[in-house]
Amino acid sequence: MKDVGTTADVAPECAGEDHGRHQRVIYVVDDNAAIRKSLHFALESGGFTVQSFERPSEFLEDIAERKPAPILLDVRMPEIDGFQLLQNLRDRAIDWPVIMMTAHAEIPLAATAHKLGAIDFIEKPFAIDDLEERLVAAFSALS
Repeated sequence: MKDVGTTADVAPECAGEDHGRHQRVIYVVDDNAAIRKSLHFALESGGFTVQSFERPSEFLEDIAERKPAPILLDVRMPEIDGFQLLQNLRDRAIDWPVIMMTAHAEIPLAATAHKLGAIDFIEKPFAIDDLEERLVAAFSALS
């Protein structure tokens, strides 16, 4: 198992049968540049198209024009936290699958994430193959 930040590839089967013809999009919203860079590299190596955002406001800017896709969302950010962003999405009736990420995993945080409709909750640092399994479920939730 390799942690995010290594050169681990996401398995091509995770990208679906259309790998190579249509790339699947994943949105990453995290204020940590190193995490965004690591996820971008690892997921794009696996055939995904990754769109990264440092601030939730950047992500929300053109949300109506964005293609529905899984969102990897950090819990703790300075502008608004991940829970507030998730609530904002739900208030707008945007029910794309969300995987919450945090370096401070606690049961109450996970419970809040699920209550707001996140499909999963993952603790940083995490192995890319662990994330890969969760992304399979996230893409299935889009169908």
